[in-house]
Amino acid sequence: MMALLRLELARLFATPVAWWLLAGAVAVLAWSFLASIETTLTAQERLPSLPASVTQLIAVPVLGRSALVVAGLAVVLAPRWWALESTSGSLPFHRSSVLSTASALIVKALAASIVLLALPLAAAVRAASLRLGAPVDLGAISSGALGLFALCLLLAAIALAASVWSGSALASAALTAAVVIVLWAPDAPALARGARETALSALSISHRLHPLLRGQLDLAALGFFLAAAAVFVVLAWSRASRRSLRLRVALPVLVVLGAAGLGVTLDRGGWRYDLSASGRHSLQPASKAVLAELPRALTVHVPDDEGVPWRAVDAFLDRIRGAHPALVVEPVSPVSAPDRWRELGMTRDDIVLTLGDRSARTRTLTERDFMAAVGRLLSGRDARIAYVTGNGERQLRGDGPLDWGRLGDALTDRGLLVVPLDLVLNPAVPEDIDLLVLAPGSASPLPGTPEAIADWVRGGGRLLWATDPALAPGWAPVAEALSVTQLPGVLVDARAQDRGEADPRLLRVPPVTGSKAAPGFELIGLGDRDDTLRLPRAAAWTIASDVDVDWQAWSLLESTATTWNETGPLAGALAPDAAEDLRGPAPIALALARPLGEDDEQRVVLLGDGDLLATVHLVGEAHLAFGRALVAWLLARPLLPDLRVVVEPDPRLTLTPGQVSLLGGLWLFLLPGGLALVGILVWRHRARTA
Repeated sequence: MMALLRLELARLFATPVAWWLLAGAVAVLAWSFLASIETTLTAQERLPSLPASVTQLIAVPVLGRSALVVAGLAVVLAPRWWALESTSGSLPFHRSSVLSTASALIVKALAASIVLLALPLAAAVRAASLRLGAPVDLGAISSGALGLFALCLLLAAIALAASVWSGSALASAALTAAVVIVLWAPDAPALARGARETALSALSISHRLHPLLRGQLDLAALGFFLAAAAVFVVLAWSRASRRSLRLRVALPVLVVLGAAGLGVTLDRGGWRYDLSASGRHSLQPASKAVLAELPRALTVHVPDDEGVPWRAVDAFLDRIRGAHPALVVEPVSPVSAPDRWRELGMTRDDIVLTLGDRSARTRTLTERDFMAAVGRLLSGRDARIAYVTGNGERQLRGDGPLDWGRLGDALTDRGLLVVPLDLVLNPAVPEDIDLLVLAPGSASPLPGTPEAIADWVRGGGRLLWATDPALAPGWAPVAEALSVTQLPGVLVDARAQDRGEADPRLLRVPPVTGSKAAPGFELIGLGDRDDTLRLPRAAAWTIASDVDVDWQAWSLLESTATTWNETGPLAGALAPDAAEDLRGPAPIALALARPLGEDDEQRVVLLGDGDLLATVHLVGEAHLAFGRALVAWLLARPLLPDLRVVVEPDPRLTLTPGQVSLLGGLWLFLLPGGLALVGILVWRHRARTA
């Protein structure tokens, strides 16, 4: 069998036409490759960042074009694999050999696929050569190359079957072209009309090849190529074999049924593996954990309208279905189902998610936006967080370094509505606010603001109050409503100089966790990372002696035993004044809670350092995690965990003119020229021996 394989390869490469065809194909693909490089380098000069990674802009399209060229090469070379032998009289030699017809056909299919593999192999190496200018995603390139190898097996089997059944060279090429065109996109007419992928998409070569080219190892796609190749080899055998007619009919039927069963099994199994370096085709563990715990089936309503990119929609929802198999996708058309369209309140830009009688919507199918909508579903309604503004307070949606903009963005990403509230224009806090954020710094309040917030607290409202040392006296009504007092002065640490800190006010303390913390308060997403917080200027809080007996209090942040609240000037050698200064530990963040009826609870957090959550100080994950934990505890609802931003390994291409010339010389001249030269040598050798 190996001897026949070597003979087949020798016959295929013994003709100069095969070498010249390979040379031309390699040259065309190399020109396309270099044109993509030039386009990318030009775009980098005009844009601050590329719209996609170098792998997605250059390597993946080059692999995709290789698939088209391989299909064309299979059509051109198809007559040489059986039909020419039938007309030249060499076919009886195979039938009289010790090898069976099936073995001979398998050998021919393998030989043909090896010839076709030359182009995908060159394309993969060509894509990998981009590492001269960018750390391209070798995982995605490997997945694409594997898909092209499987495609070569299928194309070789199609060409072989067409060659056997046609009996002539011209008919063989025509039949191969017809079968490849039909199988390449059998659902093309429906997709051209903007329809969703149909049942015929399962038989589409382009549909099966697409995830592999983009870095997703889809076992169902590989199974399709191998099973389809087996079907065409068996079809060729049924024509070439001299066995009984019953066997030549029954075996192809059994193979087709077996291939269909294998395809259905692999499709339902969902065995897809993300080989991309950035993990762009898989959900993050945090999202999988949330989706796996959904109490019932999640339904996604997608506008069934022209222009909907169904391939991208289905690809994203397949990722969701991998973590939530009960997912239901319902296309809704404003034409055929206007009542359903109005019931869901859909627009052409909305994607509506429903879970039981709850609904949420999103306009983009990214993991972050989709999971934010899921978070809104789980909470029952959109929680509204209002932050007091109008007098220089820190803004949850502000861009200043001392604003809390980064925390506000994190809360918005988790489906919370963050809105400003000016208590001068609106003298009372609206009833639909779930949490009020007050971060005034050391500024005095505007008239009426403290009284409005005090009324909010007395009415059971939830409050996050962040202050700085030397709290303005005008905020006394709020402190009285809470029965709390901020200690005078600023906290300093006697061991600050031992840590190398020039400013004794800079404290480093970890959050209080475990049994000592408020019930339900938990930092999520830090893992084994350091949870130490840096506090630039902190003040301590204390409960008034006549505190309401209904309040329960817990410290969420405490200074160490080496600290005290310094009330004197910060100059010279510092030491606590026994008469005025109180030694630590002292509560910097204080959590208060009291029952409201049987099923509800009022919660308040007092934070003695407003800079703790400022954007300029959110240098580590601990500060942001602490801010999210405060909001989650105040709202008495879990927030969706962190979703990392997907960072591609190759955002830019940095090739020098010399390196571009090197790639051009190698792929556009040296390799095609070498193949063409071999073809010339073969032609001259055959001319001399003729």
